[in-house]
Amino acid sequence: MQRSQRDPGEVLRRARVARGWTQARLGRLCGYSASKISRWETGDVPLRDVDVMRALAGHLGMSPTAFGLADTAGGKTGSANGSSTRLWRVAPDAEEDPVDRRAFLAAAGAVGTGLAFPHSAQAADSALDPAAVLERRLSTVLIDGTPTGPAVTRSVLQAGLTAATSDFECCQYEALADRLPALIASAENTHSEHPAPAVAALVSQTYQLAARVLGKLEVGGLQPIAADRASHAAATSDDPVILAAARGAVATAARRTGYHGAGHALRVSLDAAQTLLDNHASAPSAALREAGMLYCGAGYAAAVRGDRQRSVDAYREAVGIARRIAVDQDRERVLAHVISHQISAAHRLGDAATALEYARGVRVDALPTRERKARVLVDIAQSWSMYGQPVKAYKALLAAERVVPSEVHTRGAARRLVGDLLGSPRQAGMPGLHDLAARVHATT
Repeated sequence: MQRSQRDPGEVLRRARVARGWTQARLGRLCGYSASKISRWETGDVPLRDVDVMRALAGHLGMSPTAFGLADTAGGKTGSANGSSTRLWRVAPDAEEDPVDRRAFLAAAGAVGTGLAFPHSAQAADSALDPAAVLERRLSTVLIDGTPTGPAVTRSVLQAGLTAATSDFECCQYEALADRLPALIASAENTHSEHPAPAVAALVSQTYQLAARVLGKLEVGGLQPIAADRASHAAATSDDPVILAAARGAVATAARRTGYHGAGHALRVSLDAAQTLLDNHASAPSAALREAGMLYCGAGYAAAVRGDRQRSVDAYREAVGIARRIAVDQDRERVLAHVISHQISAAHRLGDAATALEYARGVRVDALPTRERKARVLVDIAQSWSMYGQPVKAYKALLAAERVVPSEVHTRGAARRLVGDLLGSPRQAGMPGLHDLAARVHATT
């Protein structure tokens, strides 16, 4: 007998498939076996537990109303025109899309561009500058006055944050430019009406995401604003992990200001990490994971200051912390973060050979998101350029563009690199360089 599309099990199945997740993956996130997820989806076991459905909705980035539940956290389900729906609808997850290993070999070894790289996403219209769109829209909500947007319930806000984070991790920057400013506005107005610690935590996480996005752009003034607001919101969240992450966002913004800012970033990152390590009993895996990330930030800040030994020590600490994490997914995420950070740090220290050596040891499947994969590819390209191999740098950039075009078209580092390549006397070995420059909106 055909099941109704409103049946909770069918809703669950369709949402999971839309995310591109296996039953096993969803089960790991929610604490259930794959067979349990399967029985709910097929109807062999009716999905009726309200708390379970709310938890599933949260992990899938859905409003609980998708399961036919009332959104009781604040008595609202969003506006009639669907504004809350725009906040939480999640695009199909690209994290598990196949990323051809040859792309990484081409980048790390620059073996050539004649390989059949898969286009994992359609190339963006080169007439549209995604970085400019992000900067303009985030500037409007951050500095042009009080943001306007509907106050929503906490669960809708959480779903919106999940969706925006998915956009970021999948490098869906055009979608993020639409979603994130509206999310910031709703987060602020929701917090004004319901100033609870749990809402403050979501406000902080939303601003932390904005700071991460702004870190990709050439403009530097907006990132500190977002990081500062994340820190202020985190202070009333009653969540030490979110507070530590917000301090990490402040440190990252400070680091971009140069040598002295990097010194401040180093101190802030190490202090926040140590505080978590001293008081992590309530949420050990989450606290250790964030402490590991903070040590990675400290490692890069040390590299900005030219302090090689302190950078090496920080990454060694991050690895040691990661090995203490009981949750496999969290442990592997930190370890992958370490290796990708070490490439960046070695490049910043002027040691291109070491950066490329790290790159050759990267396990593609260990990098947790498309955003992280794309960052590594662009960092490899920069390292080849520093190594005096502009043609290999160009080929690595093309490999990155074929894997995740939106990252190359948006990230400031990629634009600067293309600008440098345009000044190279070896352009004969870089056919199509001017076309690439147009696609990334590099200065010619």
